[in-house]
Amino acid sequence: MDNDLRLIWLFVRTFEERQKTAGGLTPVQFAAVRFLALHDGPNLSAVAEALGVSNAAATKLVDRLVGRKIVARLEGPIDRRERRLVLSQRGQEVLAAETKAGVGRIEEALARMKEEDRAALRRGIEAFLQVALQDVELVKRVWLKCGYEHVADCLGEQIYRRLGGGPRQV
Repeated sequence: MDNDLRLIWLFVRTFEERQKTAGGLTPVQFAAVRFLALHDGPNLSAVAEALGVSNAAATKLVDRLVGRKIVARLEGPIDRRERRLVLSQRGQEVLAAETKAGVGRIEEALARMKEEDRAALRRGIEAFLQVALQDVELVKRVWLKCGYEHVADCLGEQIYRRLGGGPRQV
């Protein structure tokens, strides 16, 4: 079991490193930018909840992204005191470039694998997720805020519905 845990840890760290890009965003900044791209002007509390951080940590994170002109704060549509967060044009460009670069490095590694090894990897990851994700709240935290375009028949959606979750709100 120890070797399995080490192998999983190595896989996760390798995946994270290959996903990193030269754009200078930290993994949590990248997650925040992806979240903003997928949601229509969320407030700071929504960002904090999605990232699993405190409001204070989210404030510092957003301040840095605003300072880099990646994120903009807008007045709320009803209450001018409310602040909505959106990606700036530069933020959209940074996200597109970072996503393309990070995904490209992962795709490159997958492409170098034999097809039967990719199939085995897919089966193993799917089997692990089927047994590891046994709680609707965990699925919501891990999968349903993954930052990727929603696909109705993805494994996360299937697990979520099997556990009693309703239609996904994107």
